[in-house]
Amino acid sequence: MELLINSLDEVYSWLMNVMSWVTSQPEGWQGWLILFLVAMLAATIIPLGSEIWVLTLLAAQWSPVPLLIAATLGNTTGAMTTFALGRWGSRSIHRPLPASRRWHWAMSRYQIYGSWTLLFSWLPLVGDLLVLIAGGLRASWWLSLILISIGKFVRYGAVIATYLMTSQQQFL
Repeated sequence: MELLINSLDEVYSWLMNVMSWVTSQPEGWQGWLILFLVAMLAATIIPLGSEIWVLTLLAAQWSPVPLLIAATLGNTTGAMTTFALGRWGSRSIHRPLPASRRWHWAMSRYQIYGSWTLLFSWLPLVGDLLVLIAGGLRASWWLSLILISIGKFVRYGAVIATYLMTSQQQFL
């Protein structure tokens, strides 16, 4: 366990160095690509906060629209990876090991509301489970992509709009 914690500390240290480098650069495709990758990884089991990257780049005076697009696309790509894992591992989707309260909560919500729950795929702790369940239960790929994208877009849009309103910066 200590090895894992030390490894995570090294990863976070490296990520902070990358963030420092990105914010020191002029706005451009390298930063958007890194944000895309961070947002993609954050939508998987890797505990990253992509919102902090968006806020840091906004504070460095980067344009909000490309940040919104890069973060949304990256986070949606990560979620669709989780969806694919659910689809490929669907034989065991009804018997998760170990079964947790979050799993049961997500499964019950999906059974009640169906694919519409994917609008909430951005939620911490249960959003990834909702996407995994949708994949395992063979939800429509296109409908899932659309609903996940809308949810991610609204979430990042709210983060960016809140920042811009509280910092008194222009939107475009």
